[in-house]
Amino acid sequence: MVFRIAYSILRNHHDAEDAVQECFLRAVKVWQDSNTPNIKTWLGRIAWTVALDRRAQREAAGQRDSNGTAGPRRRD
Repeated sequence: MVFRIAYSILRNHHDAEDAVQECFLRAVKVWQDSNTPNIKTWLGRIAWTVALDRRAQREAAGQRDSNGTAGPRRRD
């Protein structure tokens, strides 16, 4: 379920796998403080947030690269 959420947003297998890992890392960090009655919903929300964050980072990196302000230097 977590992978499907991440993949539906990111549309990339590798990025979705990374998002799943990050989702479970975040979940483990806050597990003891969580009083959620439905773990599936809670994990789904974390996965949704992680995937959206990753998509925003990817889009921002793509914009920087296309503008030439950030990215690898070309050697002529």
